[in-house]
Amino acid sequence: MNMNRQYAVVVKGLTFIILVAIVVPFAAHSRTAKPAITITQVPQFDEKGGPERLGTIKGKVQGADDCKDCKVVLFAYTNTWWVQPVADSPDTAVVNGKFESETHLGTAYAAMLVRSTYRAPATIARLPNVGGDILAIDRKTGER
Repeated sequence: MNMNRQYAVVVKGLTFIILVAIVVPFAAHSRTAKPAITITQVPQFDEKGGPERLGTIKGKVQGADDCKDCKVVLFAYTNTWWVQPVADSPDTAVVNGKFESETHLGTAYAAMLVRSTYRAPATIARLPNVGGDILAIDRKTGER
């Protein structure tokens, strides 16, 4: 084999190794990306809250491709965190990576990406931490 041909074989081999070193970690990362939830539209800030006044909350979900049975659970805060839109129907579906729901007004709002096995309480004093059935949480103050 002449020198130019040997050089070409070495360059091709190194190019392949470099591509593998770049592509494989990137591909692995994209499959194992941490689930995330983001509130993109928050209802207004309302100190009183209550059952009479409603607003719309919207958001998006990312990195939950392997969780086909995920759902969103929403909370509105006044004197405590109240599950939304109502206690007997607290689950919000994720459609094409997005969610939308009516919510009773409050001073702050939270969206949790959870597994379908998560059972939301009617009220909670403080938001839970990520872990177990709770995959991601976003919290925003109401729009002023």
